[in-house]
Amino acid sequence: MKKIEFRGWDKKYKVMFGGEYYNPDEYFFEFDGLGNIKAEAFDAKEGDDIVRNVDCILMQYTGLKDKKGVEIYECDVIKFGGEVCFVVFENGRFLLKGDTRSYAMWSHINDKKVNNGIEIIGNIYENPELIKK
Repeated sequence: MKKIEFRGWDKKYKVMFGGEYYNPDEYFFEFDGLGNIKAEAFDAKEGDDIVRNVDCILMQYTGLKDKKGVEIYECDVIKFGGEVCFVVFENGRFLLKGDTRSYAMWSHINDKKVNNGIEIIGNIYENPELIKK
């Protein structure tokens, strides 16, 4: 079974949390059992026991890793076949979107020869300069 994992971009403080960025002392996700996910954080400015709702952008783990073994999430920027692409979830599947075309991730990355050539070089929030406008 595929591991379901998320990370988030805190719009207010401009920080990534969850996944490799996870800091359990500050940020956490809550699942309500109805399919809704909410991010919360302890607000150090207000006191350690004050929890604030986090206005964030959620990104799901694709279930795949790059050539260095780093987990690939939505909104990651990836070098793939000499092209810079970013990961999106569209029409029920993860895609690598490049300048000229899109690639279905599972059909390309599950091939070990291709997987060895994929490298995460950033994400669209922390490294917006990597994506051409």
